[in-house]
Amino acid sequence: MMVLITYDVNTTDKDGQKRLRRVAKKCVDYGQRVQNSVFECLLEPAQFVMLKNELEAIIDVGKDSLRYYMLGSNWKRKVEHVGAKETYDPEGAKAVLEAAGWVDSDGDGVREKDGQKLTIRWLTYPGRMELPLLAESAQATLGAIGFDVQVNSTANHADIRKQKDAWDVYVSAMVTAPTGDPEYFFTTECMDASTKNFGNYHSDRLESLENQLHTTFDVAERSRLATQMQQTILDDNGYFFTSFLTMGIVADSDVSGLETHPCDYYEITVDLDVS
Repeated sequence: MMVLITYDVNTTDKDGQKRLRRVAKKCVDYGQRVQNSVFECLLEPAQFVMLKNELEAIIDVGKDSLRYYMLGSNWKRKVEHVGAKETYDPEGAKAVLEAAGWVDSDGDGVREKDGQKLTIRWLTYPGRMELPLLAESAQATLGAIGFDVQVNSTANHADIRKQKDAWDVYVSAMVTAPTGDPEYFFTTECMDASTKNFGNYHSDRLESLENQLHTTFDVAERSRLATQMQQTILDDNGYFFTSFLTMGIVADSDVSGLETHPCDYYEITVDLDVS
């Protein structure tokens, strides 16, 4: 059954901010965020009871509130989405897999076809703290529709990455435009000659656009070409851009003039000083 969960957590103090993070994380474990403080959760009755108990153990009932909307099994007819951020439809994904012949014939929760399990080998590394969490989230989300996601989060990822038959999905973190110019990402990650094109992605259109971009100096035209290149990658499903990572910066007390920036290239300025 589909349950819509909304919450209002008082965040005027640090305890409230902590409760908010815990409530959101718990909802992520069971469903997907569709609006701020609004989650859709596809649950079995026993799962709903468990989630309800866990959420109500987190909140302060004197300051916070939760609301549960029971949409049932025919929930799609009760929901209309307008505008951006269309949500993930797990039931629709299941239908696509069923139509393609991937079924769970033995009841173990993993789909199979022609004797082959629906398995994804997910390679990543723990050096960026969000990457193992992203792997766990994908494992749970895809597992719910019948995938067996085998996560290998290892510091030895660079060596394993060279073994093309050892992984299906490689997940990493990078700054796509360290100097603000769009060409860097394409030349390092996406072209035939790129050193980090680990999945051997190829596109004739992308190669042609890159040749144009490399010899174009007009800023507006470079932006237009880069937009076309980005759309080409998205249309090809060559890369999936899943999230923005949280970065923490720690500095000694004698450091002054440091201002954080989305591109760390620009954090080294004339105002940066160590006394």
